[in-house]
Amino acid sequence: MMFDRRIARGPTNANKPIVKSGTESGNKKGKSITHGGKPSQNNNNDLVNPRKLPSVAEIHSSLKYRRKREELPLHRYLVEQKVEIAFTNESCQTDEFIEEPRPAPYIPMKTGVDAGTQVDTSMVFNYDRDVDPILEVLCGKTLEQSLMEVRQEEQFRALDKKKKGFLHNLDIEAKCIQNLENKEKKLYDASQEVLKKHRLKSREEKKVIEKNMATKCALDLLNGLEDAVFDKLSDTKEFVHPVERQIETEFLPW
Repeated sequence: MMFDRRIARGPTNANKPIVKSGTESGNKKGKSITHGGKPSQNNNNDLVNPRKLPSVAEIHSSLKYRRKREELPLHRYLVEQKVEIAFTNESCQTDEFIEEPRPAPYIPMKTGVDAGTQVDTSMVFNYDRDVDPILEVLCGKTLEQSLMEVRQEEQFRALDKKKKGFLHNLDIEAKCIQNLENKEKKLYDASQEVLKKHRLKSREEKKVIEKNMATKCALDLLNGLEDAVFDKLSDTKEFVHPVERQIETEFLPW
C-alpha cells in the first residue's frame, strides 16, 4: 500500500491523475503523452475524480497480495521468563594452623660499664642493734602527733564553749534591749495619750471661753438696743395709734 501508485495519499485538492485498477493497456505509466508533451484526450476517462475516492473495501478487494496474519507470542516479551540455572554443591576443608613458636624473651642491649661494690660485714644492718633508734623515732613522732591532736580538740571545745557563751550573752542583751524598747514605747504611747487628752481638754476650754465671751458681747450689745429700736420705730411712725391715724387721714387730712 505504501508504494502502490493506484492509492491516493495526501490532500485531495491537487488534480493528480490516478489510474484505474481494471485497465490493462500497454501504457505502464497510466497516461499517454503526445509529441507536444500534453496528455491525450483518450485517457481522460482513465482519470479518477479526486473527490470520489475509492472506499477501503474496494482498495482491499483490488489488491492481489494479502499478507497472512500471524499471532505473535506476546507472553515471551510481557511476562518474565524463568530460566533454570544448573548448579552443583562443592565443599573444601583447610588444614589446621601449625602452632607458632613462642617469641624469644627480650634482652635489651647492654650499655654502659659494669660496676660492683663490696660491703663490709660490720656495716650490714643489724636488727637487734639498729631497730631501737627507729622505734624510738616512730613512737615519739606518733605520741607527739596524738598529743597535738588531743590539744587541738580541747582548744576546739573551749572555743565552741566560748562561742556558745558569747551567743547566749548576745541573746540576753538583745532581749534586754527589746524589753527596754517595749517599755519606752509604752511610755511614749502613754505620754502621747496624755498629751492628746490635754489638747482635747484645752480645745474644749477654749471653746467654752469663746462661747462665754460671745454671750457677754451679745448681752452688752442688746442691753439698750430694744429701747433704742422702739424709739427709732416710733420716730419713723412705724407704730401709729389707730385713733391718731384716723384723725390724720379722715378728720384732719391736710
